[in-house]
Order: sequence, then structure tokens, then C-alpha cells
Amino acid sequence: MENILKVVEERDRAICELERGEWVGPKEVEAVDQLGRPVTRLTEEHLEPQVAGRSSQAEDEKMWGAWTLRYLRREREKQLRAQREAARVQRFERLQAWRRRVMNISDEDTFERPQTTVAAKTT
Repeated sequence: MENILKVVEERDRAICELERGEWVGPKEVEAVDQLGRPVTRLTEEHLEPQVAGRSSQAEDEKMWGAWTLRYLRREREKQLRAQREAARVQRFERLQAWRRRVMNISDEDTFERPQTTVAAKTT
């Protein structure tokens, strides 16, 4: 059944593209959500144009409370922390590569102490 639905959708899409030159159905677009973050979403078709009324504007004002600002701050700190960690790892790898190149260290070299065995005294 799913296969038939896929075939019908492909047929409708092909007919639409031939007649109009583009697909009229939902498309993926880059947008911004209510908190200002970039998101990818599908377009929708509305019977009436969406107009922001007074009630929705009041709800938007309520949404930007202290908890929302704290959440956005923590989300931004998390992103900055991840960027800092990635930069630190990259810097460490670059330093290790430089040390190996300058000091002629191969991958086979180890700097660990050889294990010594303690002979048990038997008398």
C-alpha cells in the first residue's frame, strides 16, 4: 500500500512540475523559530493568511520571561563550551603533531618505564 502511495505522489509531482515548472507541495525551507534559532521546516498551505492579532502578541510578550532568557543563555553557554572544547582538542592535536615532527618521534616509540619484576627471595 505504501508503495502505491509513493508512486501516486511521484506521478502527481511529475505532472505538477510539467504543468507549472515547479512542485507546489511542501518544500523544506530554512526558517527561524520563536526563540530565534535557525530550523529547517516544511512549508504549509493556509486557507487564510496568518495575521498576528493582539492576543498572539500578548502571548509572545509573556513567552519572553525570565525562564526563557535563562534557557537561551544556558543554550548559548553550551554551544560556546562545545566550541571551546573542539578548539582545545584541535590545539592539542596540532601540538602533538609538532612535537612528533620536531623531536622525530615515531608511533612505535613509547615513553613508559619498562616494567621491573621483583625477584622473591627464598631462603
